[in-house]
Amino acid sequence: MTRAVLCLLLLVQPARTLPTPQEWEAAERAIVRLKPDAFKNLPAAVRTDLDRRQCTIPQPDGLDDAGPHNVVRGRFTSQTSTDIAVLCSKSGVSTILVYRDGTTKDVAVLAAMADKGFLQTGHPKAIEFSRVIGVAGPAAPTDWPRFTTLWEQRIKPS
Repeated sequence: MTRAVLCLLLLVQPARTLPTPQEWEAAERAIVRLKPDAFKNLPAAVRTDLDRRQCTIPQPDGLDDAGPHNVVRGRFTSQTSTDIAVLCSKSGVSTILVYRDGTTKDVAVLAAMADKGFLQTGHPKAIEFSRVIGVAGPAAPTDWPRFTTLWEQRIKPS
């Protein structure tokens, strides 16, 4: 009896259709991308370099924290200096740029990936952009179950 009721419920539920190719293309065009000038706490030289590289900073959908996202400070390359990491989107491809010691003298370029590869179905929008960078806590590399992302050090636009 329980199986029959379950099967009946599954048949009565409306089918969820997958987005069409046109909807995926529209979602890619609709990714919110902020200009570097939106991040006023970012050093002027870094903003200028991002402009020179023709970067915009894509914003993820569906996070509880309204953002902005994808510009963070942390100790990524040294225990003694604070670096700035930015997710730079240009021509539909995002790359993580790490400004060592917060300067433009030595910039690491990492993980270039197509923005459309980070689109997924979600709520409340049918398709959401999901690529986000953050600062991992000290336990993250060795204790993945307790991995946390720290947002307090994010640079906020004015």
